[in-house]
Amino acid sequence: MLVMLLIALIIFGIDQLTKIIISTNMVEGHSIKVINDFFYITYLRNDGIAWGIDAKLWILIIITIVAISVFVFFAWKLKWKDDKWAILTIGFMMGGTLGNFFDRVVRPEHSVIDFLNVILYYPSFSGGFHFEKYDFPIFNVADIFLVVGAIMFIVYLFIIERIKEKRKKIEEKDTNEEVIDIKNE
Repeated sequence: MLVMLLIALIIFGIDQLTKIIISTNMVEGHSIKVINDFFYITYLRNDGIAWGIDAKLWILIIITIVAISVFVFFAWKLKWKDDKWAILTIGFMMGGTLGNFFDRVVRPEHSVIDFLNVILYYPSFSGGFHFEKYDFPIFNVADIFLVVGAIMFIVYLFIIERIKEKRKKIEEKDTNEEVIDIKNE
């Protein structure tokens, strides 16, 4: 549990440091080209949730408190507490959640600072084959860790847990066969 909290606090610190750097050195709405037509640093404030979807502050606070409670429950009560992958997963999600929650509660206008602006390209077949631009919604470091943590959580639940269960069944089967062999001798 302590390691998970340390991971969450490190992520929170990195997230807040990057937001302070952006907000003190850039004007809101300004953009700096890093890699032309691919990556920009663009300072925006987002008072909604993912993809700028509008939401009331009190709803966001309740959702955050529930999410953090679930993370703490997983870390404290479940068999995950000794699993390094799970600790990292929960630490990532908690750190990202805390970073954006802090912005919503402390920053002016209760908005989250977003600044990472990536343009993606995808194949299109309308009017012949070519690549279309998709200006991905601007995000921040907390969002990265939330998404990576969520992906790790899904991988854990649907892949790692199943592998562990299969290994356990095989070990139990082998143990049962050894007991039967001993009784037959």
